[in-house]
Amino acid sequence: MKPLTKEWIKKAEEDHLVMVRESKETPLVASAICFHAQQCVEKEVIIIFVLGGS
Repeated sequence: MKPLTKEWIKKAEEDHLVMVRESKETPLVASAICFHAQQCVEKEVIIIFVLGGS
């Protein structure tokens, strides 16, 4: 796996972690959860379509 791909995967995992953590907090901040969900998916799309998944 290319180093750049690994970097993007790490960033996507960090967004996912923040999203999960925030979803357990009270009060819920839906905008923050949605932001990190969108960022996570965006990075996954970059990994698949721009970096070729490798």
